[in-house]
Amino acid sequence: MTTSFADVIDSLPNGLHDALVHELVVAPAEARIVMDLDVWTGDLDGPEEQRDEYRRGRLTLTGIERFSLDVEEAAIEQGKPVMIDAETGGPGTVPDLWPSEPDDRKLWIFFNDWNGFLRVLGGQVEFEWGAFHQLR
Repeated sequence: MTTSFADVIDSLPNGLHDALVHELVVAPAEARIVMDLDVWTGDLDGPEEQRDEYRRGRLTLTGIERFSLDVEEAAIEQGKPVMIDAETGGPGTVPDLWPSEPDDRKLWIFFNDWNGFLRVLGGQVEFEWGAFHQLR
């Protein structure tokens, strides 16, 4: 099911806070970005054994109009996923690339380990739970 950026983030137990990206595919010719990631589903107020629970999912952005990847250097460690945070609108810590566009048309993803952003304008988003094979 395709929906808005905010609807997907709001539907996840902790949004995309501290999600772990295993695979990222940017397909400009198809106006598509796909991420396989472990979403933090833990409950900080729940029993200790439930606080750090993660579940695999796939985030697919289609029909994107523009994107920006501002990562100076991305150190890759084989077998180690990259932690992210994500939200709609502009991140607030860097200039807004598309100030004339409404916040609900913008998504930012911050890659903690790389200290950089992937920002997306427009398009649709779909999220599904499950285990996936390589995205290629």
